[in-house]
Parts: sequence; structure tokens; C-alpha cells
Amino acid sequence: METTMTNKQFHDKVSMNYYHLDPRWCSHKDFDYVVESGMVNSLRLTMDAYGTTAYGCKKAKVNGMPVWLVPPIFLPANNSIEGYIEGLAKFVDKLKAEDLWDTVVGFQWDEPLLRRGHTNDDLLTMTKAVSETFGKRIFVNFSLYEIAGKRGNDGDPDFQWLLRKDCSGYITDVGYDLYGFDMRPENQDKIQAALQKTGGQNGVELKTATELYEYFTNVMLDLMENRDTVRVWYYPCAYDCKPHGGVDMDEGYAIGHLEGYAELLKKQKNPGGLCVFTYKGCLDDHIHPKCDREKWDKYVEVSKKLTKEFNEMTINL
Repeated sequence: METTMTNKQFHDKVSMNYYHLDPRWCSHKDFDYVVESGMVNSLRLTMDAYGTTAYGCKKAKVNGMPVWLVPPIFLPANNSIEGYIEGLAKFVDKLKAEDLWDTVVGFQWDEPLLRRGHTNDDLLTMTKAVSETFGKRIFVNFSLYEIAGKRGNDGDPDFQWLLRKDCSGYITDVGYDLYGFDMRPENQDKIQAALQKTGGQNGVELKTATELYEYFTNVMLDLMENRDTVRVWYYPCAYDCKPHGGVDMDEGYAIGHLEGYAELLKKQKNPGGLCVFTYKGCLDDHIHPKCDREKWDKYVEVSKKLTKEFNEMTINL
């Protein structure tokens, strides 16, 4: 449900960005290096501190990149929706005053229903208010717990909120995260036990990681009121997720996820982009010229190649 105010500057673009690539979480020097390298073409910036967000927006504007702002999750026990919007508006007004608002393509939240005190109705209230007030896209990334009732991580809470379809109407961009299945063809035999277990839990036969990710993509899209127009995002793994089948999470695994998800993204009717998880604590240790750990030169090459491909793609919405 995109309004007439929605920023059209980046409307037909497909994105590549890195989670935690944000001057809130890394030095300006490191942030500048990645942004200017060709490895990404969009940014995800928290609204935790105005100074770092403004710095990121300025860099995005110079490099022609869209920005996703990451606000706090609306918790009605702590604030009214009017107060929540007022707080965001003060932040937005500062961006407008510095002529940075046009870099912002939308707002993004991660796993909101796993936050105790935030319900489906709160999600609808939050996304509706933000969409109608600011006229930008609304991007929500969910866990398997929220779209399929399955724990995605050992640390998921002991309560459960499955997304209700009637609360998804303002979502323009959607993704889910699932990291532990190797996408490289040569390793599919190693993950058969995990695929059979997951398939059995869901009443489907899954022979490859690609089939598994396609299955959960459809589960997610079935919960979208705007299925015909919502844009799909994927989250390639770039952290030590302890993959199934005794596979190591190394450069090869990360490249397999990057390339595998890129192919899935290209098959989508409305591709949104890739958000690699994560820069802080993983990629920052591997992609800089003077990094202290093993240099991931091939990963950098693949990321640049895919970003170039995405830059040349357009979607019609």
C-alpha cells in the first residue's frame, strides 16, 4: 500500500546492503571504504543517534544510494502511537533541514513480533501510522517463528506471535531470515537430514536448500495482503551460524549464500534486494585491505559483481 508521496527516486531499483554497515556500529573510515567500493548500493541506518544517521545519509546522497531508516519498535506500554510518530517526526525534520530526506526510501524493522509487548495489532497500527505520516515504503523482516511458528534461533522467546494476514496491508517490502542451510550444490548431501526434518515438520518434501528457501518464501507471501506487489528480500549469511551438516561457515559458505539468494531473488516477481547478515563481527574482519583475519577477496568480487547486476536491473511497480 504505497502512497502518492512515496519516494520514486529509487522506486525501480534492486538493492544490496549489509546489516550493521552503519557509522553507528563502525568507524567513519571503514564505513566510507565499503560504501565507495561498489560492494553495496543501499544502506540500512539506525535511528539511534542523529549524528551517525545524518553522516550515513550524506554519504548515500553523494553516492546515489537509497537509505532504509531503522526506528525503534512501537511498544504501546511505553508510548502512544501519537507519541511514537512525534518522536520519529522530530528525527525526520532534522533530515529535511539538512536536505537529506530524499535519500530515505523507507522504514525497516526486524522481527517485531518477537519483541514482548508488540502484537499483530500493534504492527498494523505502527506500519499504518508510519506509512500515512511519512509516505515512504514499509519493510519488515520476520523470523520463521513469526511466519511459520518455527523457532529460527535457540534464543527465540518462549511466547509466539504468528503474523496475521489482516495486519500486513501496509508492508511494501518483506523478508525472513534463515541462515543455517548451505546453498552450494556440492554440499546438498550433507544437509539431507536437516532438510528431511524441516520438511517433515511442515508436511513437504525438501531435497535442496533452494527448495527450502523457496518454500518459506511462499509461506511468507501467503501472509501478505499485497502479495502481487510486495517486494521480496533475502538475508544471505555472513556470520558463524553453525550450519547444518557439520559444514564450516567460511568464505565459501558465505559466497554460496550470496549467490544462491541472488538467484532466488531474480526469480521473484517483485525483487526487493539482499541484506547480508552481517557486517559487524564478520565482514568487517574479512573485507578490508588491512584486516587481521583471513581476507575474503572472492567474496568482495562476488558482492561487487552482484551489486553491478542489481544496478542494471529495473522492476515495474
